[in-house]
Amino acid sequence: MTFRKLILLFICIVIACAFSLSVKAQKYYFQHYDIGDGLIQSQVTSICQDKNKQIWLTTLGGINCFDSKQFSAFTIDDGLTGNSCFSLTQDKKGIIWVGGERGVTEFGIGGLKNYVFQRNKNRKIASMLSCDSQNNIWAMIGKKLCKLNNGQWEMQTVVSDDESITNLKINKKGEIFAAVYGEGIYKLENNQWRIFCSLAQRPKIRFVGDFVFDNSNPDLLYFITNDSLYSANKGVIKSEFPQLFKPLHPAFTCLLLDNENGLWIGTDNGACLLKNGAITYFNDKNGFTNVRVFCMFKDIDNQIWFGTDGSGLFKYRNDTFLVYDKTQGLENEVVMALAKGKNNEVYIGSNGGKLLCYKNNSMIDLKLPREKLSSLRVNCLYKDSNDNLWIGTDNSGLWVKKGDEYSKIYTKSGSPPFAVFTTIYEDSSHNLWFTSSNGCFYLEGNALVRVTDFNYYCSSIIEIGKDSILIGTLDGVRLIRNKNFDNGFSDILPKEPVNCLAYSKPFVIAGTNEKGVAIYNLKTKSKQTISRKTGLNSNIIYNLLVNDSKLWIGTGRGVSIYSLAEKNNSLQLKAIPVDGPLFESNQNAILKVKDDIWIGTTHGANIYPIIYGNSSSPVPKIVIENVQTYTSNKKNLHYSYFSGYKLPGNLSLPSSESHIAIEFQAIEFNAPIVLYQYMLTGLDKAYSKPSQNSYVDYPNLPPGDYTFKVKSAAADSSSTGVALYQFTVTPEFYETVSFKLAVVLLLLSTVFGFYLYKSYANRRKLNFIHQLKLQEQENVRRQTGEDFHDDLGNKLTRINMLSELLDKKMSPELETEKKLTEQIRSSAIEMYMGTKNILWALNPENDHLDEIIKEIEKFGHCLFENMNIVFTVSSNDQDTSDIKLPLGYSHNITLIFKELMNNILKHSQANIVTFSYELTSYNRICLAISDNGKGYNIDGLHEGNGLKNIQNRAKKINGEIIIDSCPGKGTVTKLIMLIA
Repeated sequence: MTFRKLILLFICIVIACAFSLSVKAQKYYFQHYDIGDGLIQSQVTSICQDKNKQIWLTTLGGINCFDSKQFSAFTIDDGLTGNSCFSLTQDKKGIIWVGGERGVTEFGIGGLKNYVFQRNKNRKIASMLSCDSQNNIWAMIGKKLCKLNNGQWEMQTVVSDDESITNLKINKKGEIFAAVYGEGIYKLENNQWRIFCSLAQRPKIRFVGDFVFDNSNPDLLYFITNDSLYSANKGVIKSEFPQLFKPLHPAFTCLLLDNENGLWIGTDNGACLLKNGAITYFNDKNGFTNVRVFCMFKDIDNQIWFGTDGSGLFKYRNDTFLVYDKTQGLENEVVMALAKGKNNEVYIGSNGGKLLCYKNNSMIDLKLPREKLSSLRVNCLYKDSNDNLWIGTDNSGLWVKKGDEYSKIYTKSGSPPFAVFTTIYEDSSHNLWFTSSNGCFYLEGNALVRVTDFNYYCSSIIEIGKDSILIGTLDGVRLIRNKNFDNGFSDILPKEPVNCLAYSKPFVIAGTNEKGVAIYNLKTKSKQTISRKTGLNSNIIYNLLVNDSKLWIGTGRGVSIYSLAEKNNSLQLKAIPVDGPLFESNQNAILKVKDDIWIGTTHGANIYPIIYGNSSSPVPKIVIENVQTYTSNKKNLHYSYFSGYKLPGNLSLPSSESHIAIEFQAIEFNAPIVLYQYMLTGLDKAYSKPSQNSYVDYPNLPPGDYTFKVKSAAADSSSTGVALYQFTVTPEFYETVSFKLAVVLLLLSTVFGFYLYKSYANRRKLNFIHQLKLQEQENVRRQTGEDFHDDLGNKLTRINMLSELLDKKMSPELETEKKLTEQIRSSAIEMYMGTKNILWALNPENDHLDEIIKEIEKFGHCLFENMNIVFTVSSNDQDTSDIKLPLGYSHNITLIFKELMNNILKHSQANIVTFSYELTSYNRICLAISDNGKGYNIDGLHEGNGLKNIQNRAKKINGEIIIDSCPGKGTVTKLIMLIA
């Protein structure tokens, strides 16, 4: 072996030793997801991120969509061509494409659409899916490059027909690159493949496994072979750090470049990070895994995701914290206490384990005197200004380490304090204070002095001014002034257990055991709180630290960070996303060391870079993940895919089944807790109060159009960052406007019909009563006529007969007496004739119009028969037999026309008289009598008794008399009446 080789071997051994020591010196935090977390299968073959920041994974058991809280799974049962999936990409429209062993699946809004390979003897697998700037989908199918064109896969030739494609990539510009076995890397320009990096200059290199492009230099890329890393700058190939990789004996699988120009290399035994000329190896010894890494992916937040062969999914952040646990020498991972020395060394005390010192990237055992500190539980540590290390224990009192010597501290009486020590503090006057389960102590000389009359269980201590010390107790915050208990101090948190304290003038910050963080302004006496309702991981607070306007909070469920800004005598608080395990912090075990924050937990000591808290807090994307309906007719629901979730599209629910529940989630991998605000337009007028609730239930919605909106509490009111879901609740037929209108119309019709019926019934009843009355009147009239005829007629006949007998018995000489008897007989006859008219009118049969007309016609013939006057009757051949007039009409009509005929006979000098009748279209009857007599002037007519009687009789029967006459032209007199 040559000297040069020996030197090279020595350098490698030194590097390997240094590398192995660095591995043992610290543990990195990789967040791990496996089957128990919802991963569908543990072999993750490819990873991508959609426009909503969700992580998509392909596995050999299907695909997963990860929303930062839970995994949604899709398999062949959901429409995939097969469960063995190997590649993923997202196109310009946000559609996810999945490559498998039988074809490629398009994961669009309308559902899963498959582009299946044609069957042949050779098994085909779609891998290396990519989308170029023109939204073309490329894939490596088998060992050939293919492009999807109109639903068909077309093979693309780069060099020759028998070529083998080993990888496929798209750069930031959307340009397509292909690695060809034995040839090099080609770029597609103007539909022509041109060599970008030729392997001809390195004949030993035949296989390009993976390649990535430099962030700033478009001419520079990195690629790996099976065991080496190379760069190609303007086509010139150069081997990168071969001496770093040789000791590892790697088999490289994949390559990734992060935002900080760190090169990540996946291997068959973990992963490596090459950065600034140094390499860090990650395996199961320092937080990762030692199985093969199938794929790596850098998300939008520069987090690195790893898909492994059987160990599931891992996530790593470049600025994340480190962990010190058993792998770094802690016998017990429950870190109870931390202290910082003058040279930034860190002292670590645990529950029953060693007292360690972390210095120069290594752990040093401080070799506690076990015979004096058996079953030691270190509760608190403090390095004072004299460089002495103070050790407060749970069961072995208080100790101090000066140099290499340990000594126990006693009270002034020489007895040990029977107390559990909880914290140690040095004030600005260099007084040392000790809190315990049995009050508060201060150091005087080399002995402890107990504060008089202070019998509280103490948990924490903080100085707020010279000679003013605040003590956190199980009963609130108390004040010690000038080493005496100030009993008159107004308690800040009365009856509230306080675990830890911090001070940022003028604000006292108290971590409670039940209600989160309380902030008290000593000037204004005002209070503020931080709790789970406002984004805190847990309401149980164990440690607090204010650093550079940031509040670090160790809780019972991980770490929370808030930025602090004083405004209007209050603190403006804003949560900063924190990624990390949700380990339980330990009381007062927090400190700042250089640019790191150390926190003791139940799983070791976690170290956060201070820069971690400087990251911005972007508004997270919100997605609707599930819409649960409770309709009995779910077969009519049509589902679509929204952001990877199968939701009912164009949802319309009947109002009888308008129960809907909506589940949503913030896609935020860096913040464990997000507060939501939501509203249902059409029902709510404003967003709800901020809440951690990611599920809302609406049991009985009225009919209408609704839009559900949900956003992060940090988002504004615009549509940006707001997830929407629209649906409709349709009314049942009985809830429609038409139905309600029909019901109203039906009710109105019913009421109106009932009214008409009642009116009809009343009219019918009245008509029946009227008919009864008429019938009774007719009976009375008929009976009266008969009685009148029988009684008066018989008596008049008797008078007539007696007058005739008297006339016969009288002598002829008695002329005067005979004349009297003749007058008696004539009067009786006239009276009899008059009674006939009355009897005629009393007969109900004579109420018919045709009987009246007959009576008038008969009277006219009798009156004018022997007077050389022609009397005629004229009509329009209208049937009047069914027209019956009311009581009294017949009598008055006949008397009217008898009077008119007598007047014609006496005064008209006419030789023709005509009586006529006519029914008009207005249900009126017109009875008229005309003559061709001498006529007269109506204006000069003197109205005598006869005419007055005629007018009066016409009014009685609601009639009207109309006279038309001119001298020399005769007279026409009409009686017009309304027929009911």
